[in-house]
Amino acid sequence: GKDLQDTIGNIDVNNNGNIAEQLNNLKNDKINITEIEDSLISDSANKVLSAKQGKILNDTLKKKVYYFNTVADMKAATSLKENDMVITLGYYEPNDGGAGEYKIIDSATSDNYTVFQIENGKYANLVIKDNIINIKTIGGKTDIDIHDYILAIINKNCECFIPQGVWKTSPIQISKYNSIRISGYSVFANNNSNGTILQAISDQDYILKIGYDNTTSVCADVSIKNIQFSTGAYTCTNALFIYRVGYSNFSELCFRKCKCTNSALKIVEMWESRIGRILFRQIDSPYALIFGTKVGDGN
Repeated sequence: GKDLQDTIGNIDVNNNGNIAEQLNNLKNDKINITEIEDSLISDSANKVLSAKQGKILNDTLKKKVYYFNTVADMKAATSLKENDMVITLGYYEPNDGGAGEYKIIDSATSDNYTVFQIENGKYANLVIKDNIINIKTIGGKTDIDIHDYILAIINKNCECFIPQGVWKTSPIQISKYNSIRISGYSVFANNNSNGTILQAISDQDYILKIGYDNTTSVCADVSIKNIQFSTGAYTCTNALFIYRVGYSNFSELCFRKCKCTNSALKIVEMWESRIGRILFRQIDSPYALIFGTKVGDGN
């Protein structure tokens, strides 16, 4: 382990910020795979690792892993081949929170969120871990409308994780039978000011609506947690509107600085679901919460 560490050396983080180039140079120029493999062969006189462990390490070292500072740099690459692995150190720039891991494949459909066509015609496919996607990993930023980014993650049947910050969005409606999951950074810490805040981008009907527009379709398996809703300088009808939803969980939610013509939170027809720890503060609305128990033929 120490010999390998000495071989690799140290990364100079002050080298004009080009960390990706240094990592690639270390991998390609300073690691002699054959020497490492030979030194790990197990025999009666030298048992550093078992034969199986040596093979696993050797196979790992032989995998092609390339580092890029940004997604744009990765997309411009021409030498990547099928099954190569790519690590980006950021989305727009290194250390911006949008780092990701990608696998290069020959054929795919580009969505420009989790799958990108690169310069040589192949595709970079985001490696999704634990079925969770950080919105920064696909290019979400606090100074743009994140409406499409949230829907892109939800439509992949993944949980959308939104880090702390004030995130602006036009009205988001999610009409999907199941697997709707949005989570953030705890809104109950630091006096509710440093959590994940979803904020209206204009005068609009809602910030987020879960449900269809008809009285027959339903949503199930919904989880919304650790999110604060705020209308900011604008007015909404409702900040969060939950419509015909079952078998779901809504918890650790905060409604703060919400100016609504109806209510901050509106729930119409919900069953077999959990609502836990919801906080209302500085509400400028006729009602903080409206809970309707019947729509159409449902109870």
